Amino acid sequence: MLATLRAIAESVSQQASLDSALACFVEMVKDAMKTECCSIYFADYSQDNFVLMATRGLNPAAVGKFRIGFTEGLVGLVAQREEPINIAFAKSHPRFKLSPEVNEEGFNAFLSVPVVHQKKVLGVIVVQQKIARVFSQDEESFLITLSAQLASQLAHAEIKEILRQDEFSHQTSVLKGVSSAPGIAIGQAFVILPKLDFKSIELKKDENGTEQRRLFTQAVAATRKEFNTLSMTLSDSIPKEALAVFDVYQQLLDAKSLGQNVEAQLQEGWCAKSALKIVIERLISQFNAMQDPY
Repeated sequence: MLATLRAIAESVSQQASLDSALACFVEMVKDAMKTECCSIYFADYSQDNFVLMATRGLNPAAVGKFRIGFTEGLVGLVAQREEPINIAFAKSHPRFKLSPEVNEEGFNAFLSVPVVHQKKVLGVIVVQQKIARVFSQDEESFLITLSAQLASQLAHAEIKEILRQDEFSHQTSVLKGVSSAPGIAIGQAFVILPKLDFKSIELKKDENGTEQRRLFTQAVAATRKEFNTLSMTLSDSIPKEALAVFDVYQQLLDAKSLGQNVEAQLQEGWCAKSALKIVIERLISQFNAMQDPY
């Protein structure tokens, strides 16, 4: 399970666009869980409804078009409760709403989890199957873990999209955040989320190897802290076995894994960013060359 979680996270993160990332996500989740359908709905707060953004199993023509209200159907109920729903006969549930346009009449088993970031519902993941059954606890935990990973990626994508739109308009955009102190402040805002990816990083060398090692060590420490925070946040909602995925991520940061490869590039004179880019792109090439997609 841990290997599958990691494979899905890596594949989704490598996609060039949000649409392709979501398509990759539903395809891999559907295959991993051996179900007939996996779909993702996004919350549209401007219209108080959810829009179908990606699916493998429902009508593909409904993607981007089909919408269901925040208080409608099982999708709306999952979002309202902010907790999973796992039932064998979806049609027998009082909140079930038949939507012929998505061609879901043949499905019975229904497992859905909300995608939540900082107490805000960003979307809903739905897995369906024709056979009537209750999904196992492991399957439910698997989907909860994936929703947590997806929530962080969607939150970052949402901010990037707002900033991108702002570059082409003079309209005022509002970004919601977490307050660090009570009161009201007026001033110039600085975006701390960098508009960078590995493709935009230019390879450079730096003579100050000590400083570059310090920067890399600092970045690793910050990443470990983020993993620990996310693990603690999920500790009460998913089993310890599922939380072990964060141990895998921590191991990837160890000196014997990613660290020693970056150190080798630093010794050749590359700056920290360039060293990391070289190592990551090399690993991506190795994964792409593998015959087994997982």
